[in-house]
Amino acid sequence: MIVALKEARGRGGRPCRDEVPIRNERLLAIATEAFVAQGYDAATIEGIAATAGVAKRTIYSRYPNKKALLFAVVRRLNERQPIDEVSFDAATSFESGLRQLARAMIRISLEPNSIALQRLVLNELKTFPELGQEQWQYVEREHGGRIAAYFRAQKARAGLRDVDPVKFADMFMRDVFSFVNYVIILRYDIPTERQIEDFLDTLIDVLMNGVRK
Repeated sequence: MIVALKEARGRGGRPCRDEVPIRNERLLAIATEAFVAQGYDAATIEGIAATAGVAKRTIYSRYPNKKALLFAVVRRLNERQPIDEVSFDAATSFESGLRQLARAMIRISLEPNSIALQRLVLNELKTFPELGQEQWQYVEREHGGRIAAYFRAQKARAGLRDVDPVKFADMFMRDVFSFVNYVIILRYDIPTERQIEDFLDTLIDVLMNGVRK
């Protein structure tokens, strides 16, 4: 349960500068819960402000309207970097590294709030088509960029072919997200650990070895 924001204040009743990022993070967490629980249309700035324990003007000073707040909520979700949650050491092979990374991407994508937010995005694409475009552009730039950098770093060590790292990263992400989209879009059951591992077995094998005999 997210607690209401407390108005930490410095001189003149304004929040201390060091408190601003923390308060904004809490605000976005509360807005996330509101959008997930109520949907975009039903959620209101007034309701979010009341739960957060702040004035509406506090929210409007950062986000000019509810649309901007929604975009900030989705951006916050995208900012989670799965590669930061994986520990690579000198003994980790490229195959093992990819497997760990794909597993982290699947786990984050299948968290309840992640699923709910992605479904919310899908529902709002007709109204805000730029939301989906911005989301994937961010994923390509930030997540894809870091996966491409990992490919480059491993290229000589792992004896990899001269494949474009950016295209490899894009293919890798699309394959992983296609797996979780069965749950997000088609509303399949959450895959079991065995199903996830079976998918990773095939994904990594095909990526590393192709389909030739």
